[in-house]
Amino acid sequence: MHTNKIWLGFLLFITSCVVWGSYEAVTKIVKYLEYTDSVPPLHLTIEPVEIDRDLYHLKVAYTFSFENRMYSAEEVVAGTAYGTRKSAEAAAVKKQAKEPFAVQFSPQNPQMSTLFKKFPMKEAVYAAILWFLWAYFVRLGFYAARYGQ
Repeated sequence: MHTNKIWLGFLLFITSCVVWGSYEAVTKIVKYLEYTDSVPPLHLTIEPVEIDRDLYHLKVAYTFSFENRMYSAEEVVAGTAYGTRKSAEAAAVKKQAKEPFAVQFSPQNPQMSTLFKKFPMKEAVYAAILWFLWAYFVRLGFYAARYGQ
């Protein structure tokens, strides 16, 4: 391995990025895998919420029952951004009428629930890219030590 202090510091930085990115990906994948049960929501409301001036998102509030206990949660719908409150309200009415919703939750921890179960593909791909870059730079360090000056 190349023993230049700057190179080793760079590798330490890359290694910390790989560890951080892998941790983020693994925790989100584990959370995704914990959502094993689903039930229809007992009560569901979708309403616009102002995030910034002239920027609205849809917020979903729902309740569901599991083992004779009631649970409730709220979440902002990912990928929704509207310029006016009126367009957000129209989208909320359309979404509530169109989609059949199911609450995905963890039977071990029913407070942990979602209406929109989505695999964290972006985090998994980023972690794989970070691992590839880390392996590339480690190999480059060995190559420079062997064939360089």
